[in-house]
Amino acid sequence: MRYHILFYFLLAALLIGPICVSGEINIDSYTHTVEMGTEDSFHEINTVVNEVEAFQNITLNLPPRTEKLHVFIDENECDYVLEEKKGYSVLTCTPPENSFSRHFISITYRTSYPVFELQDKIMYNSEYIPAYNTSKFDYILKLPVGYIIPDEKDASFFIHPKPKNIYSDGQRIILLWEQRNVDNDFEISVMMEPAHPSWSIFPLLTWSVVLIILLGAGYLYYTKMTRKQSAAAAVSYPALVEHEKVVVELLRKANVNVMWQKQIQVESGFSKVKLSRLLQSLEKRGVIRKEAWGNTNKIHLVTGLDKNTNETPEE
Repeated sequence: MRYHILFYFLLAALLIGPICVSGEINIDSYTHTVEMGTEDSFHEINTVVNEVEAFQNITLNLPPRTEKLHVFIDENECDYVLEEKKGYSVLTCTPPENSFSRHFISITYRTSYPVFELQDKIMYNSEYIPAYNTSKFDYILKLPVGYIIPDEKDASFFIHPKPKNIYSDGQRIILLWEQRNVDNDFEISVMMEPAHPSWSIFPLLTWSVVLIILLGAGYLYYTKMTRKQSAAAAVSYPALVEHEKVVVELLRKANVNVMWQKQIQVESGFSKVKLSRLLQSLEKRGVIRKEAWGNTNKIHLVTGLDKNTNETPEE
């Protein structure tokens, strides 16, 4: 009798055992990445699902009006059924035969549903409705290029709930939420606006002002030099012999019409004695002006800026 009881007990354990071992489906990790545009957004979901028996359906909740939907289970694209509900869609898919109870599911789609226009701002509003208990939940939202969180008030006024991190990849502002053991609906709401035009124009205006100042300074310098050259060209000199003309032309082309006497000697090819006689004659007639400088002289060409009236050459 005792053996009969033991036999029936073991038989019941064998029949009931598989039912007790098989647990409920749970999501080990769920990462939802959203790359926003101004009219719609691209979504990518990567999730790991545990405790799935053979031929058992997996259901996940998505936003409504999804387009270009692709579903992969363990890197293999699979068939699915998408059923529209009020405010969300139910995705149903089945793992392939002879597969393990742990599956990696990847989903991509586009939708315009969570994006709303509010005057000059855009509001993103989405909700994660867990079909199963989710051990690790990450939500990454990338704002459209050129959009920022308004700074009129505290950031918490425009973002709900408070994200774990806000950062940028150099082009977009990115918000990150992290949750653990999610078994209730998780709603995300973010308000954003285009970057203020003055922010991008301000550096341009600054550089424009600097450029205008530099151009103005350059113009004044150019005008001053042109005046000097014009005055040198316009002044009426006494009749010059051929060699005197060479000296005057060198001075006219020199910077501010000034040269060292030694420079004139080198460039003209005249001897020291001959150049000295030429300079003495030109100085006496008011064409040049000597300025003693150590053991040499600076030779200035007398221009219209230096003399108020033309002098009559002395005989």
